[in-house]
Amino acid sequence: QRLAPNDLATLTNLGDMLTLLDHPHAAIPLLEAALKIDPNCVEALNNLAVALKDANRAAEGLPLLERAIQLNPQYTPAINNLATAQISNGQVAEGTVLLDKILALNPRDIPALYTLATSTKRKLTDDEVQRTQSLLEQSEISPEYRELLHFALSTVFDKRESHTLAFDHAEAANRSKKANYRRTGQDFDRRQHLELVEANLKLFTREAFASLPTSGLQDETPIFVLGMPRSGTTLVEQILASHPQVFGAGELNDMAQIAFDLPGLLGASASFPGCIEKLHQPERASVRFDGGGNVR
Repeated sequence: QRLAPNDLATLTNLGDMLTLLDHPHAAIPLLEAALKIDPNCVEALNNLAVALKDANRAAEGLPLLERAIQLNPQYTPAINNLATAQISNGQVAEGTVLLDKILALNPRDIPALYTLATSTKRKLTDDEVQRTQSLLEQSEISPEYRELLHFALSTVFDKRESHTLAFDHAEAANRSKKANYRRTGQDFDRRQHLELVEANLKLFTREAFASLPTSGLQDETPIFVLGMPRSGTTLVEQILASHPQVFGAGELNDMAQIAFDLPGLLGASASFPGCIEKLHQPERASVRFDGGGNVR
């Protein structure tokens, strides 16, 4: 990006990569810059919509997907993302229509087959199942797409009560996912995790909390629901969200994003949590974070 700060392809691809690495907040300004260069770039429109979704701003991405499809009615990534968004919003029938439109354009479209199999009420036909199986036999299929095919077939065979086949495909899909995490440096590293826990224990002592500057926020409006997986946090959120003045925002990645951004905001060379020591400096006490417009 430093070599070509105004290159459309560089901005679009870098934004896409940051989103894939779970840094949508960093991707959004790059993709917005790409669209300033070319407002009709369907790839940038689609990628920005995906980044906005991952940043919990999915509604803002819908017009971008519709615009991309208007510009190129055969651009299947945008059609698939719009279908997925509709299904997530409870518009399953409308999303299914879009997925069938993709398969009419390309019967071997893997994301469409996957979404249709795993997220809609429509069952894959025998021809579609055979097509999905045949795609697995092709060596040129990427590991990521191979993973989707296995998950799709696992769902199909589970619905058909062919449980052994379903389990075999689920196992293959998860092996692929684990290998993909390893390739991209996102796999679980026991030693690295232990080092992070030890660093947290060392840094976040009672004395450290007492010496750190406060946020300055005196408002009790935000409600944080924290807990280990399967500990009932979703149930607590649903109970709270049943109140008319409370909105349940789901599982947010804001804290992870703050941890990612904090070293840059503090001018620290150490990553989180080591950069926290910089907060002891008085000139850093004014660091604030955007709440994204959320109230409660």
